[in-house]
Amino acid sequence: MTSDVLWRNTNTGEVDTWLFNNGQVSGGRSISSVSSAWQFAGIGDFNGDGTSDVLWRNTDTGEVDTWLITNDQLAGGAAVGFASSAWQQIAEGDFNGEGTSDVLWRNTNTGEVDTWLMTNGQVAGGSGIGFASTAWQCLGAGDFNADGTTDVLWRNMNTGEVDTWLMTNGQVTGGTAIGWQFAGIGDYTGNGTSDVLWQNTTTGEVDTWLMSNGHIIGGSAVGQASSAWRPTT
Repeated sequence: MTSDVLWRNTNTGEVDTWLFNNGQVSGGRSISSVSSAWQFAGIGDFNGDGTSDVLWRNTDTGEVDTWLITNDQLAGGAAVGFASSAWQQIAEGDFNGEGTSDVLWRNTNTGEVDTWLMTNGQVAGGSGIGFASTAWQCLGAGDFNADGTTDVLWRNMNTGEVDTWLMTNGQVTGGTAIGWQFAGIGDYTGNGTSDVLWQNTTTGEVDTWLMSNGHIIGGSAVGQASSAWRPTT
């Protein structure tokens, strides 16, 4: 399977495809057009036929529609629900492991995260699955534990911590902090320039970024500190 590219003309609303083969554009066509009221909301296989489809949201009414694609043509689609401006679409993936892409939403006012579980191009279920404050940015979705279900990756924009939400049957069933977390700032070489300290939340390794003239000039592992330990300055 090869990924292709979807384009939209911001002046006319025309939507075109570029079809790829061996890293080159091998074809494509205009498939339809949308008015400026419609905002691109995501791509996924919403009817389980093996071809990616397109999700749109009307910024005036909140209506959410699918474009179901077959053989590089618009083959169908329908209104599937409504989402007010408070709801931000943040990811698509198969969150319940049944072979069809679903949609993940976050309420920008409350932090609530909800799923729309899709079957045959329609919303067949879904629920609130958790909360994520505005400090957390969704980085995307992928199957991080190889169980056949799409999971969610988050990053805390204040601390740098990266966390997973592991999904089963459309619900969060686990997860953990992964990767590097911001741990502090200080002049660790005594040269008059502030440097950056990082902590690996999985291994406990603590590293420095040594800075000069606004650039990283070096750094190294300087110690170990388990996740129970956090710097106070």
